[in-house]
Amino acid sequence: MTADVAYPDLMEAATGRIVIESDRDWFGDPRLGTFAVYLDHVSAGRLRPRDRIELPCSSGSHVVRIRQWWFRSNLIQVHVSNGRTITLTADIPRDSNLIRRMAIFLFTPSKALCLNEASRRPL
Repeated sequence: MTADVAYPDLMEAATGRIVIESDRDWFGDPRLGTFAVYLDHVSAGRLRPRDRIELPCSSGSHVVRIRQWWFRSNLIQVHVSNGRTITLTADIPRDSNLIRRMAIFLFTPSKALCLNEASRRPL
């Protein structure tokens, strides 16, 4: 899936790509499990469960964030070189026990989602 970019000047200047993938399962209506993707604080597209989105961008530093309802990820800063593709994975935190994850969703919704570079994905 390619993003519908709201600013056409960026498409013309695009020399790199940021790819965001989601491999999480979602039961029920997939629209409810869709992440909103933001590139440089501007809405860049929607990422459905078990899907991917490609964001063309210019070379240089960019910030990326995902959101689902009122839950958000931290801002991730990536540096894109000419012709380079950066791959990120979008998910919920899975590196702690269920009680801790529930507490994160309840008390810190601004850190409830994870956005990581594919090579730095936690096991």
